[in-house]
Amino acid sequence: DRDVTGVQTCALPICYVAVGLLSAAMMSIGSAVAWADDGSIILDFVRHGQSVDNAANIIDTQPPGTGLTTTGYDQADTVAHAIQSEYGKDIVGVFASDELRSQQTASQLLPVLAASGEHASYQTFSGLNEIPAGIFDGDSTNSLEGILYLLGPLSWVFGDVLVPDIGDPSVNGVTFDESFSNAVQMIYDGTAGDAVSGTPTDIAYSSEGAIAVWTLMNVNNPDFSVLLQEVLKTEGFLPNTGQVVVDGSPGDWTLVSYDGTAVSPDPGLGTEL
Repeated sequence: DRDVTGVQTCALPICYVAVGLLSAAMMSIGSAVAWADDGSIILDFVRHGQSVDNAANIIDTQPPGTGLTTTGYDQADTVAHAIQSEYGKDIVGVFASDELRSQQTASQLLPVLAASGEHASYQTFSGLNEIPAGIFDGDSTNSLEGILYLLGPLSWVFGDVLVPDIGDPSVNGVTFDESFSNAVQMIYDGTAGDAVSGTPTDIAYSSEGAIAVWTLMNVNNPDFSVLLQEVLKTEGFLPNTGQVVVDGSPGDWTLVSYDGTAVSPDPGLGTEL
């Protein structure tokens, strides 16, 4: 899980690998898919704020991991107020992974909601944890090991779900998707049909790779051009406290926005796998 602190050009070797694979995916031809029309809940995935290991460009996927830096807390506070302003009384639950950085980021939202007279349940799920790096934990995100860590998850996005996680071969696309989807199912089960003024909304704090990969594996309208733009802009899949918003229900999710960029209901040929 790497640190992203500003807008840069894509210069790192790990970035070239991601850009190459995403560009290949965009050239694939597939049939258009329909925008999901269920609208049962809104699920806002939020990447944690900058952690100590983010700041040092160190791969850190084993819970609990390192906590937030001062910058990370500032980011968490800023996104908390933005979330409260956007969703307010429609927020039913706040969730986080087992990772300390995610829990500390989530902890900034709860008092903001309470100060506005809004209350939401809070729960942690191990299924929201980052994709394990295994033997690559502790290595530099900009190293060969950092590139190897990406190869398995990127393969899953492109449909090769049986490719193992190179750093931890006990994990592949099937097991990752099952674990993260189980957490999403539990979030949904506790929220769908809740009596709020608008669409029931949940906020789930997780990590960069897990959010990006699960989203592209599960939404009806994956737009690889949006992710490619993100990689070129920030050298990562999602910046600290970046948000990915999906709408719908398990098995029928649609991508609404990715790091603030609205996503078309039908991304069209060349942008979906």
